[in-house]
Amino acid sequence: MPDVFATLKHNLKDLHFVPMSRRRVVDGCIYRVHGWPDLERYRREDCLKAIYKTLRENFPGEEYEEDVELLGVDG
Repeated sequence: MPDVFATLKHNLKDLHFVPMSRRRVVDGCIYRVHGWPDLERYRREDCLKAIYKTLRENFPGEEYEEDVELLGVDG
């Protein structure tokens, strides 16, 4: 059983999978495209912009709280 938890920990740490809720997990490739898990290469602001863009495109009726100042976009 420890191997299962080690694999799960690795996949979550490296953002291969991102928990969205208690029962829903999604592919974390958008983070890796922006340099994760290499913190020297990770482009946080670009990643956040891409995440919110993807969310708005795929779930247009939902409201998303985003840091408007950080992202430099209008609500």
